[in-house]
Amino acid sequence: MSQHTEAIREALKAGPTRGEWRASGGFNEWTVSSDHSVAGKPCISGRQYVASCFRVSKKDTPEYAAMFKANAEYIAACNPVNVAALLAERDALLEALQHMQWCSACAEGLWGDCDEGRTALAAIAKAQA
Repeated sequence: MSQHTEAIREALKAGPTRGEWRASGGFNEWTVSSDHSVAGKPCISGRQYVASCFRVSKKDTPEYAAMFKANAEYIAACNPVNVAALLAERDALLEALQHMQWCSACAEGLWGDCDEGRTALAAIAKAQA
């Protein structure tokens, strides 16, 4: 496991706000929030605050406004659900590659003759979807 994936796995274990996140614009900031509470249950009222980014700057240019919006949307897209799915996809592809290193049937293109080969093909197909 690389230091990058290990750091991400540790961050997920630390318990960030669960569920998918979304960015929404307020008067002076972009807010990133979730429908889930600290306990992981749906919020009864409102949303769980996750982060915020400036909406405008001293320069108040369209370029800065677009960058701040993109930052908030990026943070929202990197929510625990999506990150966990990416890690699972990465793990399945790594397992497929490791299998290909030693399996003679798969090396000869006979993926269907090998259980692990079929699993590897499924992982590759899922990653391409």
